[in-house]
Order: sequence, then structure tokens, then C-alpha cells
Amino acid sequence: VERFSSRLEDAAIRRADPRLLEIIKLEREFAQILKQGIPIVHWTTPEGVPTVVRRPDGGEDPGISEPLAMEHDDAFVQFERYGFVRLEVNLADDNIEAFFAYR
Repeated sequence: VERFSSRLEDAAIRRADPRLLEIIKLEREFAQILKQGIPIVHWTTPEGVPTVVRRPDGGEDPGISEPLAMEHDDAFVQFERYGFVRLEVNLADDNIEAFFAYR
């Protein structure tokens, strides 16, 4: 019988596939990369939707959203590792404008 660990992460690792250790290691390294401000590439499906995030300072960040985002007009959603935005879906042009809210 394994001893109980006070850290949930450690408890999960003991019972999981050994490949999970590598994933957790990569996530920790990824956090360090983010702190350094290094640009990061995110992946989506080939059917991704052109998206522009409008920032309060007047700037904009172009990108691609997952197709599921087209179903969430006027909703606040989280863009992973970016922040929270409000979506405005343009079905006629098949694109999305997102307005930055907060991190």
C-alpha cells in the first residue's frame, strides 16, 4: 500500500501512466517560458475561425479560434493563456471579434 501524499499532484502521479510525469515537467517549463515573455504558438483545428482580439489600448491581436467559439456570440470566455474576452460572432463573414476583459 502506498503512503498518502499531502500533495494531490504527487498522489495522482503515482497511479498514472509514467508519461504523465513528462507532461507535468513540460507544464512547469512552459510556465517559466511564459514568465520570460517568449512568444508561444498555440494549436487549433484546420477549421479554425479568424479572430481579432481588441485591446483597451486600441491595439489588436489577430489569431484563430476553435470553431466551437462561433456558437458563443456575446459570451465571456477564456482564451487559454491570454485572458478573458467577450465574443462578437460575425456569421456572415465567418469571423470573430473578441474584446479583452481581463487576465
